[in-house]
Amino acid sequence: MCKILLSRYLVLKQWLNMIQTKKSLFSLKCQVVVTKKTLFAGGIACIVTSHVNSLFFDPFVNKIYDYANGMMDLKSLKLRTLIPAQLSFKKDCARILRGLRIAARLGLSFSKETETAIRKLSPSIMQLAKCRIMLELNYMLSYGAAGPSLCLLWRYNLLDILLPFQAAFLSQQTSRQSGGSSVMFMKLFFNLDKLVSCDRPSDCSLWVGLLALHLALVNNPQDALVVWTFASVLYHGEWKNGVKFAREHAQAQISFVPEISEACDFISDDELADRVSQLAQLVQDSIDALTETDRLLETMARFPDSQCSGLVFVSKNMGKCVAELFSVLVHDVESFKKGRKCFEIDFHLLGKGNLTETRFVLGKVIMDTMSSGVVPAIKVLKEEKDYLHTLDPGHMLDVFEENFHLAPSDLEHDHIGERKRADTKMEKEIGVIKWEARTLEFLVTGVEF
Repeated sequence: MCKILLSRYLVLKQWLNMIQTKKSLFSLKCQVVVTKKTLFAGGIACIVTSHVNSLFFDPFVNKIYDYANGMMDLKSLKLRTLIPAQLSFKKDCARILRGLRIAARLGLSFSKETETAIRKLSPSIMQLAKCRIMLELNYMLSYGAAGPSLCLLWRYNLLDILLPFQAAFLSQQTSRQSGGSSVMFMKLFFNLDKLVSCDRPSDCSLWVGLLALHLALVNNPQDALVVWTFASVLYHGEWKNGVKFAREHAQAQISFVPEISEACDFISDDELADRVSQLAQLVQDSIDALTETDRLLETMARFPDSQCSGLVFVSKNMGKCVAELFSVLVHDVESFKKGRKCFEIDFHLLGKGNLTETRFVLGKVIMDTMSSGVVPAIKVLKEEKDYLHTLDPGHMLDVFEENFHLAPSDLEHDHIGERKRADTKMEKEIGVIKWEARTLEFLVTGVEF
C-alpha cells in the first residue's frame, strides 16, 4: 500500500495493486503504475513531461531520486519549468495560471526565465475558453490561497485581463496618498482563506459573490451598520438576531474607503430593512458585470484611464446561482427566520454550493472583514499601512513576504533582500513528508505546469 500525501498540497491518493487513482483539482499529471513490476518497467517511477520541480520516490526501497534538481529548487524556494518556460507556456498558456497558483499556495518565487515568460505571454490567456479560465480561477480562489493568488495576478498584470474592474480599483487605491483608505477587497479574500483550504474548499459561488458585493460597495458606498446587518443576517439566518448582533458591533468607525460611507444618524429597523434590501439588489445587479461584456464595459466607465479587455468568464448560470444567495434579503427581509442551530461550517455542504451554508460563510467573511477595518486600533492601523504598501509596485515585495507569505520577484532587485529562514521554511515543508517501513508515503511533486 502506498499513500501519496502533501500536508499543504493534497494532490493524490494512490493505492498500489488497485486500479484506482484519485486526482485532485490541481491538474496533477503523474502516471503512477500500480505494481512493482510495472513500476520499474521504464526504469523511472513516474513518467513526467513539462512539469515543475520534480522528485521521484521509490516506495520499495525508500529512496527519493532527484533527476531534475528538485532539491536545489526546494532549498532556493524556486518554481521553474523543466523545459524552457516560453515553450511550456506556448504549448498551454493555462500553465501560467497554474504556476501562479502553485507559487501563491506554497510561497515560492519564480526563476528569472519563468517570470520573464509569464510577463511576455500573459496576454495569451485570452485564447483560453471561458470555462477553462473559470476552472483555473476557482482553483486559485476556493482552496485557501485566494489572497496571495490575487496579489500575484495583480503583480503580473493578469488581473487587468481577468478582473479589469478590480485591477483598476486597486491601481486607483495605490495612487491615493490618504492614510485613511484601506483595501477592503484584499481583506475579504484573505479572510476567506482563513476558512477554506485545499482539503476543505468552497464552491465558486462564494468568491463570485464576494466580487459582486465589493463591486456594489465601490459604486454605491454604504453605512457600516447596513453592511454589518447585511452580513449578520446571512450569518445568523434570520433578521431579528442578525440586526441585534449588527447593532452591537457596528458602533466603531470603519476605515474602508470608498466602500463604507461616513456613519449617519440613528437608523430605525424599518429603514435598515429597506437599505439592506437595496444593497442586496445592488449586489445582484453587479453580477451582470461579471457575466456580460456590455455591463462590464459600462462599469469600467468609472476608470476612464484603464484598459478593459472585455473578457468575462463567469457563466450566466453561475450568475443566477450567486444571485440566489442574496434573494432572501431582497424581498421582505424582516420575515427571514430560517435561523441556524449550529455555527460550525459544514464543509461538505459548502463544497457542494449549498445555499444556506454558502450564505453562512459569506456572512462570516464579510463580518470578519468589517471587524478588521475598525479604527483606531494600533494593530489595524499598521495593517492598513501594510495593505496600501502592498499594492504599491515600488514597495510591495517586502510586505508580500512579511504579511502575505508571497515570495519576491527575481526581476525586482532593488527591493529584494536575503530570504530569511529559507532553510527553516524548507524543513517545515519537507518535514511533513515522512515514511516508515509499515506506512510508506509517496512524494511526487511533478505538478503539470
